Amino acid sequence: MFFYFGVTKTVTATRSKFVSVCCEKCACSYFYELTRNGVGSTVAHYGVDLSSLGSTAEQKAELNVKHQLAIDADLVPCPKCHWINDELIERYRNGRFEHWTIFARNLAVACIAGTLIWGLLVYMAQQGFRDWFPYVVSPAILGVFIAATIFAVRRWREYSIQPNRNYPEEPTLPMGTPPALVLNDAQELVTARPDSSYRYISIDQHSMAFQIGRHAIDSSVCCVCLGNAAPAASLKVNPILDVSCPIPLCTACSRKLWLKRWGQIIGVSLLVSVVTSLLAFLAGVNEEGIVVVILILSAISGVLANLFFKFPIRATVADSSRGMLRLSFTNPNYRSHIYETVPIKEVTPEKLDFSFLQNQETDSQE
Repeated sequence: MFFYFGVTKTVTATRSKFVSVCCEKCACSYFYELTRNGVGSTVAHYGVDLSSLGSTAEQKAELNVKHQLAIDADLVPCPKCHWINDELIERYRNGRFEHWTIFARNLAVACIAGTLIWGLLVYMAQQGFRDWFPYVVSPAILGVFIAATIFAVRRWREYSIQPNRNYPEEPTLPMGTPPALVLNDAQELVTARPDSSYRYISIDQHSMAFQIGRHAIDSSVCCVCLGNAAPAASLKVNPILDVSCPIPLCTACSRKLWLKRWGQIIGVSLLVSVVTSLLAFLAGVNEEGIVVVILILSAISGVLANLFFKFPIRATVADSSRGMLRLSFTNPNYRSHIYETVPIKEVTPEKLDFSFLQNQETDSQE
């Protein structure tokens, strides 16, 4: 009997860098901050070498995020003429839909490998497979066709990204695009346009864009009553998409949320149990059958009630490649509080460190 177990460790690394841009149209020089998140995962088979599990995952995460920072870009237009350089567009395209390529490549390899193994088995069993040949090669042909279709759709989606289509009008930018920064007389990085801010980009009355690594949630104010919040742990505000986010709550609101959450889980489970019992009784199911059905459906309904519980802050993934989330709030006043009163690291102008420009020049020479 074969027995296997392994311990998996996953680490996320968030890094940022300043990117210098010279507009192709008007030669205006500006900067923007590129932020990306890298994920590294490793497995200790049978629990061997657990001590190095975390460091190995961290190294993979660092390599991943460095790779993204090296090849990716954001569509930040020139603050004077609104043009977006072709290099930025090409880099932005290359960073999108990368998981499509990985899936298509793995599908093609799996279908071809499966076809070879199946063909060998048919040949050994039939002493030749002339009559079986179309059936043997059809999975490989189908897999390659599907992979090629995915590649073609990805290219079409990439080249449909044309932000300069309406130039010289201002382009429509992806959600959460960082603003252009320029140097003032004191050699400080400031936003190029007075009406823009290096904070959150509001989407509507109840939600806003949130980029992991560039934005922050104010943990000192309760997101329900706007009172003083107690220390809050990171909760999965969207369990279906496995998205975690700190939910700042005061002690009273935290207790109410806990009671409401478990009340919803227990209430839905009891309701399903009663309805199931009634239907089973009318159908003439014996008592053992009723118990089994009630236990199964109650457990399923409880899990679903927990998944669809409405938190005060709920997140949906807007762009996984950029770590961009859409945060929705049940209390619009908390959204206004974050957007209008809470400064974050990019709001305060900082002295520009010219070392990053020197590093770029060194890399280009190499």
